[in-house]
Amino acid sequence: MVVKLHYFKNPFVGLYVWANNNVVLVPKDFSQKFVGSVEQALEADVVRVSVASTSLLGLYLTGNDKLLLVPSVVEEGEFKEMQDVLSSYGLEVMVWDVIHNALGNNVLMGARAALVSPHLKAHVDWLTDVTSLRVDVWHSDYPTPGSVVLLNSYGAFVHYALGDEQLSFLKEWFQLESVERGTLNKGVGFVGYGAVVNDKGFVVGSESTGFEIGDMTVALGFV
Repeated sequence: MVVKLHYFKNPFVGLYVWANNNVVLVPKDFSQKFVGSVEQALEADVVRVSVASTSLLGLYLTGNDKLLLVPSVVEEGEFKEMQDVLSSYGLEVMVWDVIHNALGNNVLMGARAALVSPHLKAHVDWLTDVTSLRVDVWHSDYPTPGSVVLLNSYGAFVHYALGDEQLSFLKEWFQLESVERGTLNKGVGFVGYGAVVNDKGFVVGSESTGFEIGDMTVALGFV
């Protein structure tokens, strides 16, 4: 199931929502009218949280089904709340204290591997130890992998301007069936801002066209 939505008229829902296969994290003031459709689309429970008293969950958070990494700007009460609530979903919550703390931008994490921005290349060994994943540095004219790649276990939907070399690398590194270029929200290549995906479905920005959604559906294996 595919759901189109916005956050207070902003179609870049990937900045505000984070999800894995078991839980969807949304801002405290996320519209109640969207909760049911998001849960149905992603087949996961919605939980309201905040980071640094902001709604920018997709920007700040990264992780997978086992681990959620949060930046050091998280407030103590927010961190404790996430630990308490998310433990029931088998999700360990850990603070990652780095200067480039937009973790959702700077890290692309899957079930078997991860990529980090060149800004975080000094932390590859730390992330490898913490996650037990294969971790490498992303090399592209677009240095923040989380902003230009949407990833699930089947495939990836990526910025329209990424080259063949990047697409081949992504397919091999994450062991994917499909990697396809595209846009969301009427031509925006930063697809990581335009949607939230897991292995069961996705929610996409309200300005996205049927053609864009169709391309994404194929890339992520929902056909």
